[in-house]
Amino acid sequence: LINRADELLRHVSFRSINKSEVLIITGEKHQGKTTAIKKIIEELTARGIKPAGFYTELNSNDVDLTSYNLVTPQDGKKVLFCSMDPDTGTQRYGRYYFSDAALARGKEVLAKAVEYKASIIVIDEIGPLEMSGGGWSPAIDLICKVSGIPMVWAVRKSLAIKAARKWDVGGVRIVDLGEAGAAHDIEISLNSILPNTPPNSVRFA
Repeated sequence: LINRADELLRHVSFRSINKSEVLIITGEKHQGKTTAIKKIIEELTARGIKPAGFYTELNSNDVDLTSYNLVTPQDGKKVLFCSMDPDTGTQRYGRYYFSDAALARGKEVLAKAVEYKASIIVIDEIGPLEMSGGGWSPAIDLICKVSGIPMVWAVRKSLAIKAARKWDVGGVRIVDLGEAGAAHDIEISLNSILPNTPPNSVRFA
């Protein structure tokens, strides 16, 4: 699976002179970043804009709440993404082990988003693993090099500025969920980064 996903990432042929515009949703732990991402996906979908990508959420079947699923809104599928169980996968960061199958799944989703010229790509979340060059970092590198597709990232507050500077993108807008008016700022930012969208067509309240 990992080899197939990497192969897809290497052979995407779409090229663009435009750089991806990025909206970063940030905040402290448990401040609602994933909830905001899910709401963005719902709003865009309701407007006929189908976002590509994925988000992570706590595995509700895990009584200890120590594992997370990777969810792809395109098809509603969930796969175990990471947990504290060493049997989850070979890649480890901090207390968590990451599923090789889930990483391959995420890479494949991002590669296809570029190949089929998605309107917007959503990634939840970008964390320390990506800052060190692992996780979704290689896929984001490729998106930035070969497409101008706008992206929405969920990033913890301590890494938001670092993430904004790590990749070669166009404009970056950072919305802190802990600040007043965050919902309004998200709405303005979405309308700004989406190409070929009538002004103020996307609502987020």
